[in-house]
This record gives sequence, C-alpha cells and structure tokens, in this order.
Amino acid sequence: MPLYTYVCKRCGEKRKVLMKIGERAPKCSVCKGEMEKQIPLIANIHGSQGTSCSSGSCSSCSGCST
Repeated sequence: MPLYTYVCKRCGEKRKVLMKIGERAPKCSVCKGEMEKQIPLIANIHGSQGTSCSSGSCSSCSGCST
C-alpha cells in the first residue's frame, strides 16, 4: 500500500497515511476537517553537476534534452 501525505484544509495538520489506491481521504484527527492529498515533489536533474537547461541550449551543460 502506498504512503500518502495529507494536509487538513481547515487547520493545516499534516499526516502520513498508508492507504489503498482509490480509498477515501481520511478526516483530520485534530479538527475533523477535510484532508487533501499532497502531490510529492520529484527532482529532475540534468548533467553531472545537477544543472538544467531551460532553453535547451546553454553553455553550462552539453547534450541535455529538455
């Protein structure tokens, strides 16, 4: 089962929950408000120095594909 992070829309309480895909969002344990699933941040690193090219052709990296 995936581990999701939820944040309460009312009080801001954060909670990590193991849930089945498609299962309903839990209620906040602090204020009983509606919780919203957070989208995880994913790093996208180009090149060996960790630089990225926004235009696709920069001098700081060679051969990156954007």
